Amino acid sequence: MGRVVGIDLGTTNSVVAVLEMKGCQILHNAENELQTRSVVGYHNGGFLVGTPAMRRWPLAPKETIISIKRLMGRAVSDPEVTKVKGRYLYEIVEPSDGTQDSVRVKLGGKELSPIDVSAKILSKLKADAEKVLGEPVTHAVITVPAYFSDKQRHATRTAGQLAGLQVMKILDEPTAAAIAYGLTTTDTEARTILVYDLGGGTFDVSVLMKAAGTFAQLNLEGDMWLGGDDFDNVLVEEVCTQIMSAHGVDPKASPAFMAVLKTEAQKAKEALSSSDSADILITGQLKDKRGQFINVEAEITRARFEELIRPLVDRSLELVRKAVANANLTIAEIDHVLLAGNATAVPLVQRALEGVFGKEKILRSIHPKHAVAIGAAIAGASLKGPECPKCLHVNDFAATVCERCQTELANEVRTRRCSSCGQESDLEAEVCAHCQLPFLNVASIKGGIAPFSYGIQTAGDKFHVFINKGDGFPTIPDRILVQTFYTSRPNQRMIAIPVYGGDRYEAASRNDKQGDVLAVLPADCPEGTPIKLKLFLDRDGAFLVQAFLENGTSLHPLILRGETDQKAVNLFIRAEEELARKKLALKPDDLGQVEEYREKALLAIAGKDFDAAVRASRDYLNLVENVEKGGDPVLMKAEAVLSWSEFVASHYDWLISDDHLRRLHTMCQELKAALARRDLPEIKRLSEQLDILGDQLCEVRKGKERDLTLLGLFMGLRNIIWRISQKDLTASDQLKTELARVEEAVRTDPRHSHDLFNRFVDQVLAARDRILGAGLRCHACGASNPPDVARCTSCGASLLVLSADRRSIPSKF
Repeated sequence: MGRVVGIDLGTTNSVVAVLEMKGCQILHNAENELQTRSVVGYHNGGFLVGTPAMRRWPLAPKETIISIKRLMGRAVSDPEVTKVKGRYLYEIVEPSDGTQDSVRVKLGGKELSPIDVSAKILSKLKADAEKVLGEPVTHAVITVPAYFSDKQRHATRTAGQLAGLQVMKILDEPTAAAIAYGLTTTDTEARTILVYDLGGGTFDVSVLMKAAGTFAQLNLEGDMWLGGDDFDNVLVEEVCTQIMSAHGVDPKASPAFMAVLKTEAQKAKEALSSSDSADILITGQLKDKRGQFINVEAEITRARFEELIRPLVDRSLELVRKAVANANLTIAEIDHVLLAGNATAVPLVQRALEGVFGKEKILRSIHPKHAVAIGAAIAGASLKGPECPKCLHVNDFAATVCERCQTELANEVRTRRCSSCGQESDLEAEVCAHCQLPFLNVASIKGGIAPFSYGIQTAGDKFHVFINKGDGFPTIPDRILVQTFYTSRPNQRMIAIPVYGGDRYEAASRNDKQGDVLAVLPADCPEGTPIKLKLFLDRDGAFLVQAFLENGTSLHPLILRGETDQKAVNLFIRAEEELARKKLALKPDDLGQVEEYREKALLAIAGKDFDAAVRASRDYLNLVENVEKGGDPVLMKAEAVLSWSEFVASHYDWLISDDHLRRLHTMCQELKAALARRDLPEIKRLSEQLDILGDQLCEVRKGKERDLTLLGLFMGLRNIIWRISQKDLTASDQLKTELARVEEAVRTDPRHSHDLFNRFVDQVLAARDRILGAGLRCHACGASNPPDVARCTSCGASLLVLSADRRSIPSKF
């Protein structure tokens, strides 16, 4: 195997360290810097990382990605992501290849996930380290905030793998800092340590117990939206206010100016650590109302800066006191306070901590910028046992068989290197034979404690907790809970198990979603079939789920995290719903073809080849939608979309804006021409665009919610009336007549037709329930749904969730 490094993958800067013969060293990058800016840009058809990208930020603010760590494992619908959209200058969008449970950024005309961007940063760190060391870097310990969720830890590990690294461990940043400090002293007495880790974008406070080379986490707290970036932003807002007051122009309208201002604000913040004042000077970047350039000159005093950031510092101190109290300790019982993260250099932060703990308890022997990376490097060296010849997994020193694949190992490791003096000692030694400093007890970094509770959502938005905040990971086998839940409908073929993390026990959805777990059930399971679940944490703090029937049959559940995996499953579920509606009317030959497509999609999902699963599920859906008509599914879909669009354009033109109506007519004409030419790629492209436009006309998105427009409501009513016509033509004709009357009333007198419209909606829904039969009552909003749908047609809640009580299974009506 190649070299092992420790990587502090930071919000604003990243650091790489390695254990050498002379002890731990920070490695410089290609720009001869000891920190690499966590910035990715795009220029001349290629990607730039670090300082080269940062230099181009003012020239291309929309093509420069900063603070990507804050978006790791986040959903585009996350309220915090919505907030930062206005702060960052690049574009943050919903993924075209995922769902609203993930997020993308636009760079170089392409969508990139935060994982992709982080992988580019890690790739540079790896390449630069290899140049310095003169040999391949193959393995790494990567650090994350202690308060990172499962999705964020998983995303970080995936980014490392994409960068070509074997990720040995995802290590909490406070633990890494404690290792760096704790192994530089011969003190073997038990000590309580508080790590105050204020980085660029996140804040962690962790309370640990240290004895010789052993560390044990007692409690942790954190804030994923508090860091040095926020200190910069208060200066940015201060200067923007001054500009507005003096010149009457909004500087935020100029992305190029804002990029320069953010850079200068960061420099001013750093200058204020050693000076009483700092000047922000920007010329030739911003124009006034007359088009004349404004020379921006703003003096920021340390007193004013501290006044602005005091609420942020106070927020961190509240979490410090909470962490100490929840560890069942007093402030006086904390022996040492360790600093990590660049933002701890701010004098107010240091004075505030001295005011709480006393000056003598604050340790400054290692630079806070480097402590985390050094601790990660020590951990990596301590974990570096024999490498498996089969799967390349790096095992513990004493391992005789591979932990991952059970292959026998020829364990030749007999010594270990000291992180302080670099000398070799016996493998079993607890302290270095040369400098007497302690070796790290590997057992103390194999796990950690859960930053919050983990549980699943069941019917009624109940939060069923499996892992409590503060529980250790990996979960000890005899502490793994088994809970029983029940299916909510007969012959339910899939179950959805939404997993949430947080401490708001009154409702699952009030916490942060960590992922969805999906399992396929055998056919003909009765309503109320018991499903036994286990949810536990692995050694990196990521959750795992096992699901099985009462007889012990494993359901082999898949964990979905909102990316392509979730999109594939959503398409498959839509196809299953469509098939359930049409199955009785299909011919045996058609059913055979459908089953082939269905099996292909299922195999791709089960095999976790999600790109192939998306394609297979889309083919399956297209086939099911068009199988009754015969012919090419692409042509059938195009003809259906064209027919729908032309009807809407002619019948509901009064509900559509002029701009949208022109687009609708133009796209219909282009699709007609493509159909006449039988240009399949163009037909597919245009029909997909028309489909998207139709969704925009019928739906309005508000965060996670989707509300129907008036056009969407009318088309929904028409759909129900058409379904009624398949069973009762007389009733459907009566509803059509009434629909025409309601449409005319809404068109000519919209202000006074509200009650008439609502009465008609009630009339249609009553006819649907009476004629089409019972549906499923949604556990979230109580609305009636057709029997085979997977999501509530009113609120979008999953109808595949389990029930916690067999007696509380939603009844049909």
